[in-house]
Amino acid sequence: MIKRFHIFAVLILLSFGAPGLARAASVVDSPESIRISHQIILRLSRIMQTLQTANVASCPRKMFNYGFEIARINDDVRPATRAALAETLGLGDLPTALTVVRDGAAAKAGLHEGDRIIAVNGAHWSVEATPAATSRQAFWDAFQAAQGMDIMQVDIQTSGTLRSVQLRAQTACAAHVVLIARKQARASTFGSQIEVYAGLDSLLQDDDELAFVLGHELAHVILEHSGPGKEAQMEDDAFRGPAEVEADKLGLLLMAQAGYDPTAATRAIRRMYQTNGPITRLLGLHGPYMTTDQRCEFLSQEAEVVRDRLASAKLAN
Repeated sequence: MIKRFHIFAVLILLSFGAPGLARAASVVDSPESIRISHQIILRLSRIMQTLQTANVASCPRKMFNYGFEIARINDDVRPATRAALAETLGLGDLPTALTVVRDGAAAKAGLHEGDRIIAVNGAHWSVEATPAATSRQAFWDAFQAAQGMDIMQVDIQTSGTLRSVQLRAQTACAAHVVLIARKQARASTFGSQIEVYAGLDSLLQDDDELAFVLGHELAHVILEHSGPGKEAQMEDDAFRGPAEVEADKLGLLLMAQAGYDPTAATRAIRRMYQTNGPITRLLGLHGPYMTTDQRCEFLSQEAEVVRDRLASAKLAN
């Protein structure tokens, strides 16, 4: 789905250092809610990283991907929430590795969730009250700047032991995913930002099914269907209809090239269709998309084309 407007959502309880991985979009106090959101973030990050790195040759715009994100609890967070974040995610006043994606650059270098990040490329985090603001901003600036470099040096504190590691970034498609902590089962795209609603995680528990939805949204990014200055065309079903078909077709190829099963696409669409309201289902409303039956037939046929294409390419090599 192409997004009609841009909402930038972050977990306002935390200070994040870089825009590469998923972020939650609500204030939560319950340790269980925090744990669930974190697990969804890890899953989205893992699948997105696989899609982005496997299809980098198809992307007009590329980025360096380190496969981790750091966070700390803001100073003004209320005590109950601070305690819940500390208990569930191990967060505190120091920048901490919040997500470390399996098989990513950080994981391969030995970085683990919960590691305290003391310095990035020589910029140290200040634990002193003064001049903390200046040095801490320099730390975040260094972490942000490192996202445009292929090598990052980080100093880590683990259980009181200090060590320094060098991370070598993976090249990936330029796209960012944001988790919206709402129960709807949907996803949307604006420019290079992909927003995924939390309801998709529980609806599509099969990674292949979720990979189709993310592949579809990544296809919108690659095809540059949306973004600033394209708002009018996003309102035009005459544009959106063909754009959604293009995204379905490319999305199947992207997920298959990343190792996911393209035949899972029809299962994902049928599950998502069941979340529509009864009136929508009764009247067969489908907006700019094909009907569910037509779309599933199209996806089934295209999945076979993709599988044959990749099989032929494998034999040729």
